[in-house]
Amino acid sequence: MLRFCFLFICSLTFGQVKQTKTWNASEIKSITLDFPWASIISVSSHKYPIIEVNYQKEGEYQSIFLLRGEIQKSSFYLQEYKSLNLIEHLDKLSVHKVIANKIEIKIPLGLNLNMNIKDAQLNCSGVFESLNVVIEEGKAIFNIVDIKGKIKSLSADLYFYGLKSQTLPKKLNASSIRGNIVVHPN
Repeated sequence: MLRFCFLFICSLTFGQVKQTKTWNASEIKSITLDFPWASIISVSSHKYPIIEVNYQKEGEYQSIFLLRGEIQKSSFYLQEYKSLNLIEHLDKLSVHKVIANKIEIKIPLGLNLNMNIKDAQLNCSGVFESLNVVIEEGKAIFNIVDIKGKIKSLSADLYFYGLKSQTLPKKLNASSIRGNIVVHPN
């Protein structure tokens, strides 16, 4: 009985936090996403003039990460950042605490998309005017038929689905220093 009470209290204290935010994107031409702490990122396009973001956090230090979104002229910027009132834990066990942030973003069709990602699993699908991605580590899966832009990686594996041939299009410059680049045609 005591174990059950302890597990119940821990699940209430360290459960998941979900946030949903939307922005009007009728005048937006480009989107810049900066996610240094997210572990799973999903970006897709839809036919509505709205940017929709679902942000899910879990773990003991989930409250230190926040999202900030702003529109400047015809550009939208969404950034994940650490809270200013962060309390640094100095115990040796704080290094092993779990933090898992999952971000799901739906953006209008045909926009320029720029992403800066530290270490995550990225799933990207849809129709974009151009795609510019910098991902340091992790795994990136792209399911885009007519892809153009630049994708750079330090050690992330890059997977491309939905292409018309077994080679990358000439309009796309994709490179990974230590990761694999795999193309799966239709």
